[in-house]
Amino acid sequence: METRCIYPYIYFLGDPVVFVFDIKVEKYIRPSQLREAGDCKVYELKDGEEFESFDHIEATPVTGAGYFMSEEGIAFMTKEVNRQISHHKKISSTSIKEDFHAPVHLVASESTAGSLRAALDSPNKVIGLSEYLAVGPIRNLHTESGQAERFEWLFDHINMEISEFDQEIRFTNTLVEIAEISKHAPIYIWCGNNNEEQTALRFFLYLLADKTNDIFLIHINEHNDIKHTHISMFDDKELKILFEYKQKKGRTPLSNEEKINYIEEWMTLAKSKEVLRIWQENKIGSVSEQYFDSIILKVIKTLHEKQENKEFIRVSAIIGETIDQLEEWNI
Repeated sequence: METRCIYPYIYFLGDPVVFVFDIKVEKYIRPSQLREAGDCKVYELKDGEEFESFDHIEATPVTGAGYFMSEEGIAFMTKEVNRQISHHKKISSTSIKEDFHAPVHLVASESTAGSLRAALDSPNKVIGLSEYLAVGPIRNLHTESGQAERFEWLFDHINMEISEFDQEIRFTNTLVEIAEISKHAPIYIWCGNNNEEQTALRFFLYLLADKTNDIFLIHINEHNDIKHTHISMFDDKELKILFEYKQKKGRTPLSNEEKINYIEEWMTLAKSKEVLRIWQENKIGSVSEQYFDSIILKVIKTLHEKQENKEFIRVSAIIGETIDQLEEWNI
């Protein structure tokens, strides 16, 4: 697909029409947000009119008609929009904002990021990882080939609610956001005693390896005075209180030695071919897909024995009971 950019307008030739995307907010988008994040309008080229010289300002957009665009085409447009946003940020003086000293918080999931955004006052920025790293391959996830391997596995094994392209671009956007963190900003990484957040912690530190920022670890279980093992177990008010408490106690940035240890642990994880991880004895272990089978079968047997009339057992009941046991064992 041919493209042209006269910032903030990006032109896409979708023969016989031209799609024009107006970047109104410099925020990276996903395919599902292509129309929401800006103003994408369609124009028809007149006879003899060249795409290279087309100017939508003097043209009238098409109304009352729809045009088919493949998922691949939408993904291509989304990546180009994000590429132009990134390029413009680098060359534009507007990218240097008053809050470039603002703290940046990294968490293991987008849902947790939402709670943390509600908890923290401006200008704190929160970045949530879009991938659940407790499950699925993470071999060489810091490379494009490793990411492709993971997304292919997820597409084949997990019934995802979003498209493959949407998932891939969402993850790429997160990596770009982390790479763009100002060198003046203090960075806080949140985690608890669980495999998802501990894996994300090591991945984050690998991504931040070349940065000289002060990096602080907010470990909710470091003194064993908090029973919750996942950040997601806290509501926004509790997260606010927790952060203020940690700040009052005073924080020491991670030392270079600590950073190196975490990065080395990530490199070990990134060599593993397993697709399942557990947290035991303060370590992340890679295990086979069948690791939890015996626990699940035991749960099914227990639930079945509790029934007065032997009937089918709801899957939701099995999942809920299994999760409760795993949390009790802190896996």
